[in-house]
Amino acid sequence: MLHTSDGIAERFSPEARVAQVGIATDIAGLARDALPEDLIAGAVEAWPREDLGYAFVEHHSAQIAGTPGKASPINFPGHVAALTVPPGQAPTWYDMIEGSGWGDRPPYRRSGAPAAAETPGQLASLFLQRFRAGDLDGLIALYEPGGVIGRRGGDPVAGHEAIRAELGALLDDGVAIESVPRSAVSGPGLALLSHVVTLTAPDGTSTVVDSTEVARRQADGRWLYAIDDPFFARRAAELQ
Repeated sequence: MLHTSDGIAERFSPEARVAQVGIATDIAGLARDALPEDLIAGAVEAWPREDLGYAFVEHHSAQIAGTPGKASPINFPGHVAALTVPPGQAPTWYDMIEGSGWGDRPPYRRSGAPAAAETPGQLASLFLQRFRAGDLDGLIALYEPGGVIGRRGGDPVAGHEAIRAELGALLDDGVAIESVPRSAVSGPGLALLSHVVTLTAPDGTSTVVDSTEVARRQADGRWLYAIDDPFFARRAAELQ
């Protein structure tokens, strides 16, 4: 039986180190420039690469599909899963912590922390609650850092600062917002939502739009807006 110390010794033996360097050269091109071109040409002619780097990933991806437990976020199979599994489905560090049995909680679940959307449908209610309270920071917290928001009089903009400017302008103008769910389609890690949104100015003038939102599940379990565009359907109609 191979003991742990024996396994460590084998891993760092001269033979293992040579193999590691050779694999790193073969896959990632480490120190490739140090090899004579005729040696490379001869080796490739004798053993065609057949897209080795990508084939290596495909091989590991097939193994992960059969044995998902292999894909820890702290090993190479976990990195392959992050590359090959649809966004939001690859195991993450947070998934590992969630299953550790220690009961550690992400910040949004701790006592006194602001509420967070644990389902896509909760985003709209949190948005309305915070908008009515004039909580601009709370509104920004519902969006991904690179999130996109549609504007009343222009093209959509991206990023927290742009979102802050757009929502801040609505608050400054005294606009009231009402939202009624219209439709929702959810998939692994993504949700496509639509609401009937009514924007009412202080003078009583109302604008009714069919909003379009894309929400994405974050690694820690929260759902955030990736795209929030109340004016998407209106712009689409204008292009027809």
